Amino acid sequence: MSERGNSPSASAMEQIALCPGSHQAQRGLPDTTSKAAHRGTMIHLLLELNKKDFECAIELAAKRDQLIDQIFPTGRKMTMKEQRLWLK
Repeated sequence: MSERGNSPSASAMEQIALCPGSHQAQRGLPDTTSKAAHRGTMIHLLLELNKKDFECAIELAAKRDQLIDQIFPTGRKMTMKEQRLWLK
């Protein structure tokens, strides 16, 4: 059982509105992602930006990569666990 008690996440609401049975069909399946999915998300984000913002984003991404290489000189492979905070 997930932390949400098998309730759908807020990010899935559009999908559930378009296909109400999708939540039930996906129940029990692990959350997965891929490099292709991440790349697609970044492409869509960049397409929403105007040219000036796009050029700035490219420059910032290069600076980000330099900083990551400085902080993690042995490579970027690391595992991080998400910590959820709950209001009571």
